[in-house]
Amino acid sequence: MSAFAHVCIFGEREGRSPHPLIDLAWYRRHYGLATDHPLLHYLSEGWRQGLQTHPAFWARWFADRHRIASEPLLDYLTRRDGFRRDPNPVFDTALYRSEADVPDDVNPLVHYLRVGSARGDRFCHVFDADYFAEQCRRAGYRPDAADDLTRFLVAPVEVDPHPLFDRRFYRRQIGDGFAGNELGHFLDRKDPDLDPHCLFSTRFYYDARGDVVQAGYNALVHYLRFGWKEEVDTHPLFSARDYLSLNGDVAEAQANPLVHYVLYGAREGRPFRREGEILRFAKRARPVAIRSVPVAGPSAPRRALRKGVFVHAYYPDTFEEFIPFLNRIPQPCHVYISTDTAAKFYHIDKVCIDRLTCPYSIRICDNRGRDIAPMLVGYRDELEQVELALHIHTKRSVHYTGGFDQWRHYLVGSNLHPEKLDAILALFDDPSVGAVAPDDFPPVSALVQWGGNLSAVRGLVAMMTGFAQGVSSDTLLEMPTGSMFWFRTRALKPLLDLRLETLCFDPEAGQIDGTLAHAIERAFFYVIEVSGHRWLRFDTESSPGQLRVTEYPPLLPAESRTDPISRAMPEMLPFSVVPSRDPRPRLNLLIPTAERMFGYAGISEALRIFAGLRRVLGEGFDFRVIATDIAFSDQMVPEPGGTIADLHDESPAGLVYADGTNRRFQNLAVRASDVFVATAWWTAAHARELHRRQAALFDQPKTRFVYLIQDYECGFYAWSTRYALAESTYRDPDDFIAIFNTPILADYFRNAGYGIAGLVYEPPLNEEIARFIDRSAAKKKIALVYMRPSAQRNCLEFAHAVIALAKRSDPDFWRDWEFVAVGEALDKAGEMALHGLTSRGRLTLPEYGDLLSRASIGLSLMVSPHPSYPPLEMAAAGMLVLTNAYANKDLSALHGNIRSFASFDPRQVADRLRAMAADALADGPRWDASRIGWFFDGRTNLDAVVTRAGAEIAAQVPRAGT
Repeated sequence: MSAFAHVCIFGEREGRSPHPLIDLAWYRRHYGLATDHPLLHYLSEGWRQGLQTHPAFWARWFADRHRIASEPLLDYLTRRDGFRRDPNPVFDTALYRSEADVPDDVNPLVHYLRVGSARGDRFCHVFDADYFAEQCRRAGYRPDAADDLTRFLVAPVEVDPHPLFDRRFYRRQIGDGFAGNELGHFLDRKDPDLDPHCLFSTRFYYDARGDVVQAGYNALVHYLRFGWKEEVDTHPLFSARDYLSLNGDVAEAQANPLVHYVLYGAREGRPFRREGEILRFAKRARPVAIRSVPVAGPSAPRRALRKGVFVHAYYPDTFEEFIPFLNRIPQPCHVYISTDTAAKFYHIDKVCIDRLTCPYSIRICDNRGRDIAPMLVGYRDELEQVELALHIHTKRSVHYTGGFDQWRHYLVGSNLHPEKLDAILALFDDPSVGAVAPDDFPPVSALVQWGGNLSAVRGLVAMMTGFAQGVSSDTLLEMPTGSMFWFRTRALKPLLDLRLETLCFDPEAGQIDGTLAHAIERAFFYVIEVSGHRWLRFDTESSPGQLRVTEYPPLLPAESRTDPISRAMPEMLPFSVVPSRDPRPRLNLLIPTAERMFGYAGISEALRIFAGLRRVLGEGFDFRVIATDIAFSDQMVPEPGGTIADLHDESPAGLVYADGTNRRFQNLAVRASDVFVATAWWTAAHARELHRRQAALFDQPKTRFVYLIQDYECGFYAWSTRYALAESTYRDPDDFIAIFNTPILADYFRNAGYGIAGLVYEPPLNEEIARFIDRSAAKKKIALVYMRPSAQRNCLEFAHAVIALAKRSDPDFWRDWEFVAVGEALDKAGEMALHGLTSRGRLTLPEYGDLLSRASIGLSLMVSPHPSYPPLEMAAAGMLVLTNAYANKDLSALHGNIRSFASFDPRQVADRLRAMAADALADGPRWDASRIGWFFDGRTNLDAVVTRAGAEIAAQVPRAGT
């Protein structure tokens, strides 16, 4: 009788299996089959349905992963070249083969089931055999299987494989309807939005370690193998370095800090992060509207929202004060009470039985996370069952003199004011309202500050927004001081979705600041805004018969979150706007940097034109300079009469400078009469969007921005997203008032067919440069070369090739010449030095003027339709200059000292450079060879241009207020 026949006739009935990976009893039981012949069932139809013969061989997963159309188990067992394939995501074949020294001709999973399991050979980086065994004991799980892999794959969800993989935590992310193995699901996907543990953020880890993403590593596997030894943090709220430095014995034992904390540190109350930098200040928001709501009067009937009051009663005697207030809350309402000991539980329960008239629940929660964790963790399930919630607690603030009992009385009495409670609840009739909180208790208002909590708040906001939103000390801070306030439960969803657990909160040590609970208190209104809702403050004391309600601007710049475009192009990070009610018209300059020390000619010209517009528009306008790309340096000094202000600050008038790089942390205040001036293509994109937002905010016609076009900027890039975005700013010319920098550039745009009827600006030679040019200085054998490695249009490589060719072709002629590169420091300074080229980088204006005065010739290239200032400056200093032509640009038509070439032939250009140098030596400097009526000798039409532009700006401002 064949073995197959024996199995079918006797073996199945006797519970025998023909192979370690064919468990017929499990197969019949798992799939609920009534057949007496499970092997025949599998061979005839089961494998086609994707059924498994063993918990450790995932037939459908294996077939899909390896594109197998035939019976997958046979393929796995018989193809020796396939013995390196994983049978399921949990069994790491490469790991097992290296640990167990499996011969090449032996199937590794079969080897494990027969040999390796008994030896305890590892099969997965995220499986700890000792931890798993302890989990089985605690759960009362006594598996039948002989090996750990099978035991785990069929284990209930309460049994975890590793301290850093929480199956129940993971299942809450993918849905309770999931029927597979959670670890297998996690290892198979490498999804940055799925976390294995409450203190392991996959996205946070990947953001910190881009190399792990590129290598295709699972974040947790990488951490367990390498990351923990490098002290890589796994979560914004857990610092590995802090844990090791605060717990010297852990560092000495060279233990994995996160694993140690989860296994022992949390239970032992060990600290896991230091208090952040102490900031004894905070920028507060200014109200945008204050209104009074009548307490009594006719109102439309509204649906009664399911309400819940979440009370943390650490002090049971104080809880008794709350009973009269709780009994007045309109039904339906349920009171959810948390405390930390059984004795307190029974005391509170007796009080409630005797005096509380509404339904209630009591839970004992760890004394960790003060009043915050019991609500967010202990009652997370109940928060999902109610629509409107109030959070209060038996606050005593014993670290303040007198205990601040009045503060508690104020907060509870305001939130549950006997006469004004209905008016408070009615505020939620507006679906946009996510939270309402009492105004600050007056003695506390001056104490509101970041303290040591900014780092934790930053981490919370980052996680809630997918690490797209930032918070800094420049971000406005408003908070429900004391953490007692009403809120719509779905407005708290971003915080609940973080799935914080008790061990995320700092152990109780009597702290007065710097814990996660303190950070969440400061983050509550940010949470509301992230959810898409707004928040209000109210005052129950100032107006009898009225509830005074105060509205504030958003705290977070919601539009200024990184997206795929701004992640690749940080300059495109958008501005978030808030309306300003200031009626004065204002002109806003959007400029990459407001400091001339960091900019080149384009920055100087933008500031020159803006100064001209200020003169024309006069005192009837306010003015604001917004630096979009480079943060203000320590040397930033405003012009006389100017002040530095935040983006949202509207208090200064006149001339204001604002650091636009803070737009990730601050909103930009926009008036109905604001007009923006763009100075580069990305600032034009910002200006266009700001004018669109302005029109929507104030329900007015869209006004035009001013666009100073200083080059054909899309040509700076290869055909790409950046090219297309830059080019799009020249479309829809009705959106802007164009000012072209030079007639040559204006002609180029006209020839290109953009149809932009703009003003044409004829710039002058920079007066500071002109002042330092010394016509009496003797010209020397100096060749000045303009080179900017960051600007490919300046053709550094071609200029270098021309110089090298010229010097090789006639070394005797060039022997006494000094080639000096200016513009930017050269990365290849050593290579340049081989050809006698000295890199001076960026010069001060006196240094530049001195060099212009002494140099005889210049080489300055730019592949664009803008003439570029350096060749014009060199010509103005009496030098002969070689430059390139481009499209309609031929600078030899502007000045007799300039010679241009059309073909980028290195040898031809090198010959022309040699000839030009000989002419310079023979003829000497030429000072009066200008062929145009602008630039040279400081001639410009600036006044005419700004007068016309100012008139167009002023003409549209009145329409902004209509």
